[in-house]
Amino acid sequence: MITCKEAGPLMEKEEFEKLPLMKRLGLRFHLFICKCCKGYKKDSHHIHEIVKSADSKYADSALSEEEKAQIKSQISAN
Repeated sequence: MITCKEAGPLMEKEEFEKLPLMKRLGLRFHLFICKCCKGYKKDSHHIHEIVKSADSKYADSALSEEEKAQIKSQISAN
């Protein structure tokens, strides 16, 4: 059985790629018995979906040269 310490990275990895069968089954079993990790997975998935939607929403936006210059001057002033 996997531990909570092992489950966290597996849950994060699962957001981006399919896990091997044995790791997937081990994670599913762990989530079945561990309410803390189950909550973490739910929260992590929700955050991932928010970031993904924000990324696609602003994918075409870019700073103008004037905005870049303004940011550089503000950084230099500090």
